[in-house]
Amino acid sequence: MSNFITLGGGMSLFPGAGLDHQIFYFMPKAGMPVNKRFHLAGGALIINIPGSDQDVSTVGVLYGVGTYGGRDRSFTTGLGYGFVGDEMADRPMVMIGSEYRVSRRVSLVTEN
Repeated sequence: MSNFITLGGGMSLFPGAGLDHQIFYFMPKAGMPVNKRFHLAGGALIINIPGSDQDVSTVGVLYGVGTYGGRDRSFTTGLGYGFVGDEMADRPMVMIGSEYRVSRRVSLVTEN
């Protein structure tokens, strides 16, 4: 969408299942550079999961992350709060990740 806002989304494609039995997800994110080597971002992962009794349950996570580094090496850490329907988690989850460029076309990525 822009250098600072991204939107993602998709759905499952279970054969033989109608649209009302597929899983849908939406991922908005906004970010900004603080300086040349440090960026902040916040976003959400929102998933609609159809129930067996035709109810749809919404689950996901709201998160904020900070990334330090450049194109060849970076480290990311953040916090996120999971939710199910209207209920938010009492405690945050911790996210960490790293990226290391091995060559022009190969990078090692870990997200935990």
